Amino acid sequence: MNTPAFTIVIADTPETDYCFAEIWYCDNIVAMVDYEEGPVRIRLFKPPDADCWTLPYEPFIEAVHRARNRLGPRVNPFTDRGPEA
Repeated sequence: MNTPAFTIVIADTPETDYCFAEIWYCDNIVAMVDYEEGPVRIRLFKPPDADCWTLPYEPFIEAVHRARNRLGPRVNPFTDRGPEA
């Protein structure tokens, strides 16, 4: 049986100064990875039609690592300037 893939989406909003990574599974957001307020953290969302998620362990852990790696280093685009600034 094929396990549905997790999808990672890097996003931001006008209300935040930092990007975050959304983790999607079967067309539903499962979690968000960010480090806006310090260390890396994971916010878990309630599934739309159940009391809790039942997820495949290894693929979920790999998705969390991929999400964190895709975020890259913590950079605030409003205050952190590169050499070209």
